[in-house]
Amino acid sequence: MGSNNKNSASIQEGFKMIGNLTDMFSGKSPGTEIDYSGDHEEMAQMAEFDARERALAEEKLAEKKAEDVHVKQEQDRSKRNTEWGQSGLAMSGSKELVRESRQLKDRQDEEDELFEGDMETRETMDKGMREANLFRISRGIAPTRSTLSLGSEPYKYRR
Repeated sequence: MGSNNKNSASIQEGFKMIGNLTDMFSGKSPGTEIDYSGDHEEMAQMAEFDARERALAEEKLAEKKAEDVHVKQEQDRSKRNTEWGQSGLAMSGSKELVRESRQLKDRQDEEDELFEGDMETRETMDKGMREANLFRISRGIAPTRSTLSLGSEPYKYRR
């Protein structure tokens, strides 16, 4: 988690540095305005792209954790089954119920790992979008909006 914050901070420092260099070398004379909105939009899109990459890495990590949990639980379950098999006792009644409940708990543990990873992924994406939109707003560019915020405009017939 700490390295993601460092990456985000270094990207923001890079944006500030590019903005400062742009201001320094622009050599604006009174009455002439240069439109940097395209450059700013590209920087905001790069921030979104970086957030997507971080989210994808987090998603893969969560899948790996869930797979590791599954492998360990399978090993434990097979060891228990082997011990039961060696005991010569029948698998029925309460012992069978205990075994089934352990299998259910194991599946829930795997699902919990995947859910936590999904929540972290969404949080990372949302944070990246917020940062990109704040960058757009601070540079005077309209932030990206959802389709719902456009109202009926996308559905109007145009010739």
